[in-house]
Amino acid sequence: MKRIIKLILALLFVSCSEQTPYQDGVKYIYKVKYSKSEFEDIMTVEKTVVSGFASKILMETEVRQDPGSSTGYSIESNVANSTQKIQLPHALGEYLNLTNLLPPPTIEFPVTIGDSVYNEHTIDFKHSPYNGLNVEGYIKVIGREMVKNRIANDTCWVLKAQKYNTSDTSATFYYNNKYGFVNLDYQFGTDYISITLDSLEIE
Repeated sequence: MKRIIKLILALLFVSCSEQTPYQDGVKYIYKVKYSKSEFEDIMTVEKTVVSGFASKILMETEVRQDPGSSTGYSIESNVANSTQKIQLPHALGEYLNLTNLLPPPTIEFPVTIGDSVYNEHTIDFKHSPYNGLNVEGYIKVIGREMVKNRIANDTCWVLKAQKYNTSDTSATFYYNNKYGFVNLDYQFGTDYISITLDSLEIE
């Protein structure tokens, strides 16, 4: 009986730890809305092979200044995409630079409610007004919740990101085992940025 229980626990551990939703040849397209902007912008996420079997996450953003033009930015994650940890890079470009004030969207496996991950990073983007600023914070798994959008209709892990020494700068990330991060909701005082998975493009 003990052997059977151990086998079940081992299978559960493997199934929970091997989460790599960002697949080759698939581009994850997000709609981005900022409370102070009249435009809806675009962010894309895809896996990029670094060498051999190692891969990272590449993020590209298009932010509009006016009806006729947009500014594009791209950045690669600092950590490898793996079965133990998935981390998106901070989004770049205009108001999206605000996201650098919080820990980047990160989830570690196996996931347990109550888990908390400390994060410290220095903003290194010369075009950002926050360049050189050291940011300390954490991401905590606070539960599971049903999420419905154009792609996902499933339960997601809910993670709360918080910056130390402030109460009005936070984010809530929703992670789905199949589609990855499906919603990223940022709050900066009375302003917010909402990033929602909207479509998949298979190359």
